[in-house]
Amino acid sequence: ALSGGGAADIPSYLDQERWAEAIRRECGGRDETCVIELQTEAFRIMNAYRESSAKARAILISAFEALRGVVGDKVVILVSQGLGFPEMGGQPGSGGIELQKIVKAATAARTAFYMVPVRTRAAFVGDIPMHLIDDDRRLHVSGLEMLATDAGGTILRGEPERSFERVLRETS
Repeated sequence: ALSGGGAADIPSYLDQERWAEAIRRECGGRDETCVIELQTEAFRIMNAYRESSAKARAILISAFEALRGVVGDKVVILVSQGLGFPEMGGQPGSGGIELQKIVKAATAARTAFYMVPVRTRAAFVGDIPMHLIDDDRRLHVSGLEMLATDAGGTILRGEPERSFERVLRETS
């Protein structure tokens, strides 16, 4: 538990500087009740994201395994806001075992794999600095980028309509 929000009380697996900044921004520094509520909410959000990412990864593996039984080459287009991998922690570029499971399934299914990352707008940013919001978005999308790259796929950026037009041109 956090007592007072001091740097020594911050769990070691959190980004120390950002956690301290969040406490200062949201709690004015040392309001014990606020710090505990902030920690509870952060863990709730983190666990919900982990759970939804685990479900999405399982669905992807199941879809690729089902496609493996279909003769011939296939086209898969994944439109997503993001995909987390447990081994990533707070750092993009390290999807680990979970990433490799999906890559193996996609390769075995003989898919032309297209990734369309969808950028969403934050519903509420309040006093959160834009660079933190951008970092958060990058972290969400980095899992998708690793998947597309490692699976021999293509990342299509920009307007989704143009992305679909490109897929049609390349696969016709």
